[in-house]
Parts: sequence; C-alpha cells; structure tokens
Amino acid sequence: MDDTGIVVRAPQRMPRHQIDAFVDAHGAWIERQVQRRRERRLSSLRTLVRGLSLSVLGRPVMLDIQDGVRRPRWRGDAAGGDVLVLPDADPVRALETALRARALTWFEGRVAEHCHVLGVAVPVVRVGAARTRWGSCSQRSGIRLHWKLALLAPELADYVVAHEVAHLREMNHSERFWSHVSTLCPDWPALRKRLRREGEHVPTFLPPGGGDC
Repeated sequence: MDDTGIVVRAPQRMPRHQIDAFVDAHGAWIERQVQRRRERRLSSLRTLVRGLSLSVLGRPVMLDIQDGVRRPRWRGDAAGGDVLVLPDADPVRALETALRARALTWFEGRVAEHCHVLGVAVPVVRVGAARTRWGSCSQRSGIRLHWKLALLAPELADYVVAHEVAHLREMNHSERFWSHVSTLCPDWPALRKRLRREGEHVPTFLPPGGGDC
C-alpha cells in the first residue's frame, strides 16, 4: 500500500473475477486506509517543513506553512533573508514548485552571461529533474538544469551552468571543451569534486539530485 492505492496478491490460479469481487467488497475500507496513510505522510511532512531553514542559491530561506494559502509565495524578512510561505495542503510539492521557478530565473541569467563571454547565442533554458545528471545540453532543445541545484552553493550551480554552456561550443569533453569551461569557471576542477560530494546532501525529505553534468 502507498499513497495511490494497494497491490493485491492472490494465488496464481484464483480467477480474476474472484479477485475483483474481493476488492469491490472491501473498497470502502481500502479507500479509508489509503487516505489515512496519505494524511499521516502529509502531517509528518508539515511538521518537518514548518520552520525549516534552507539555503537557496546562497540566500537563507525560512519555510512557513499557512492555512488558506493556495500557492507558494516569497516575502523578505527583517534579517535580509527570505520567507517562503507554503500551502498546508501539500507543502513539499509547493516547495518544489517555488524552487523550480526561482532556479529558472537564476539559471537564465547565468546562461545569458556565460553565452556572452563565449560569443554564442543564448539557448532556451529549462529546469528538469533527471535522476543521474545535473544538466544537459542539446543544440536542438537547449540547456536543461536540475532544479535541486538551487539547494547547493551558487558557485556549484554556476559550474554546472558553465559546463553546459561550454557544450554550445564543443558537444564533447575534449581539451577544447575544457578550455571553454576554464574560461567561464577557472576553479572548475575543485568545484567538480565538491559537487560530487555535496550534491548528495539535499534535504532528506527530497530525493537526491543528479550525479554529474
């Protein structure tokens, strides 16, 4: 059983109509159990998220949950950081939505600046959630960057951006490619090592991010 339903196991020779009849007869109970499980999960996530402090692209962000809020919204605080107000219904999903939007704005700015340095046209920039890569580049579809880069130090996120922009010059990992990376990000060897270490340490209620560029 998970938040979406249950898995029914039955003897291999049991007719399908008997299985369906059993599920139908217990449908109300199944729905109640799934709903209770979902509510327990959301309750634990609300407790975990409320008051949590994150660093988002180098800025301190305090998370808050409020009833009656339909979508995430940002506001400043007296200490010079940000407060991200999340709806009570599903704060983790709302957190991802807010971070995706903020990350995209930052990515677009950094991509444009690096493209200016290399003298290449600015491509379409998208945010994604690849399981094994922090970023990717295609001449046809542009640059895609993992939204969880927003939870890492900005210099690490910028290394990934520089890496992908360099691919607009060289769609390989040749010496010429790395020379372009060095132009944009001279400290890339150390940053690459840090990314491999620190990229695994996103908040535990979020799945890990990508592994490499």
